[in-house]
Amino acid sequence: WTAIPHPDADEFANKNGLALNTTYESFLKTNDKLTQKKLLGDFTPNWTQYSTLKELLDAASQSKNSYLKKRIGAGGFSVFKLDSMDTQKVTKILDHANPSDWFIEEEALGEPQSIQGLIDTDGNVTVFGFTKQSIVDETIYMGAELIDVTKMSMLLQSQISLVIQSLKPVLKNY
Repeated sequence: WTAIPHPDADEFANKNGLALNTTYESFLKTNDKLTQKKLLGDFTPNWTQYSTLKELLDAASQSKNSYLKKRIGAGGFSVFKLDSMDTQKVTKILDHANPSDWFIEEEALGEPQSIQGLIDTDGNVTVFGFTKQSIVDETIYMGAELIDVTKMSMLLQSQISLVIQSLKPVLKNY
């Protein structure tokens, strides 16, 4: 049985004797953007995490062509382009937030793309999907155009293989 990862889904499954394919706790571990960024190394845009709210706000006010991103989030709803925001708006977003749950990422040039893969019980990954992402207002994911995986260049295939290998620690129990 599968559900959107959420503590309530875990409770519902437990009460009804259902086995989930992933729990909310495992979702948080595997979808932690900071953990992913640390593992990705040079395969991700430059980013910085700050330990205090003052450091984060100061950096946000000086970071043009950068994004403020939350550690856990999807669809771009926790992504903010800093050069389109004033300090007051950034302060409001971060009000009562744990600054270590946020980071600033430099803008990367290029076309946003993603892959979809299947991990078998032995940990082998088969890439079966390749998409060009549609991003609105530079932050909101609005869907994707499917591209034939056989159209990927050899260089891209090689880079994807390296990225998958670097992410193995978070993918192993996914």
